[in-house]
Amino acid sequence: LERPPGDGHLALIIAGDVTHNRTTLRDALTALRRTFDDVFYVPGNHEAWVTSVDRADGIVDSVAKLRACEALAEACGCTTRPRTLIDASGRSVRVAPLRGWYHASHDREPSVLPEDDGSRGFSRRWADYRKCRWPPSLLGRGGSEAVAHGMGAGDDALSAYFAATNTIARDNTPLVTFSHYSPRFECVPEKRFLLEPCLAKVSGSDHLGDLVLRLKPDVHVFGHTHIPIDLELDGTYYAQWPLGSPREQSRQCARAKALGPLELYRTDTGVQRLGQKGAPERTAWGQYSCSVLWGRVEGASRSRPTQVLLGKAAHAVGHGAGALGRVLPQTSRQEGPGAARAEPRWVRSRSGRAVAAQYRRAPRGLDGRRL
Repeated sequence: LERPPGDGHLALIIAGDVTHNRTTLRDALTALRRTFDDVFYVPGNHEAWVTSVDRADGIVDSVAKLRACEALAEACGCTTRPRTLIDASGRSVRVAPLRGWYHASHDREPSVLPEDDGSRGFSRRWADYRKCRWPPSLLGRGGSEAVAHGMGAGDDALSAYFAATNTIARDNTPLVTFSHYSPRFECVPEKRFLLEPCLAKVSGSDHLGDLVLRLKPDVHVFGHTHIPIDLELDGTYYAQWPLGSPREQSRQCARAKALGPLELYRTDTGVQRLGQKGAPERTAWGQYSCSVLWGRVEGASRSRPTQVLLGKAAHAVGHGAGALGRVLPQTSRQEGPGAARAEPRWVRSRSGRAVAAQYRRAPRGLDGRRL
């Protein structure tokens, strides 16, 4: 990553998932530390993978692997604990990495296809269930050997354990926090528009979310889902600006690759939001989420309830389709033939499975590519 133009002290936030290889991690963090004045880092789930090289070095479980990654980052000159930065004028900002882990209860949405939520196949594909090894005590199991977990098995205990290791307290200093995992389910796109609908089960943590709600930071940065999004909730500006894999850099992460690091905070002006003067345009999912939240509040009517397409709370399969974020009147099947005519023909004629497949097609982003 090249250093952005301009003067000033530049602090870079890395929200995890650099690599599971500790040698590569050291090389990457060393290079970034040479480019930026400060580098803040928190490990992701990929760093928790235990390899044969790790076991040969005495790292037998994922807790030890994550600790080793943090120690390696500190040795490279990076910061893995809360730290306050002060500029020449005495203005300060506190930057705090937050540890976490996901758990399945973070998924609050019904399945796209109720008869098959796809979790069985997803469990086989999700590498964490094979490559992470945990102390049995964290998963509520007996024995002394490190063991793997599965869909929902031990997730809550792991999430609570990692959230409890964060000891930061809030004061009057402006606060920027960051984590690898999503702290709120609103920060993950609706599952019918994801290539992996089960992603919500491994995307975030309520334990982490409760911590962020108590801290009320000015900005919270997260990663993990590789989907760019910006959203303001309860006074906190949430943002994900993923660099992504090489394949993703030609798709949903193309803007992050083209524009480089995103400026989120300046000590002289405060929070820098997408869409403001001098900043890049908002993310497609950020614009969509604002439309959803507006539709829930402003579009409500007792006599004729409204429904926002892509809304988090309800499925629109039985009520027609619309453009991204459009507010549609919710028709009732007891209103007679007129209500049926209000639905698009393809909704009436195709099976429920075909309709669900249509709704799972991802919308197009600002660059015309599907997210």
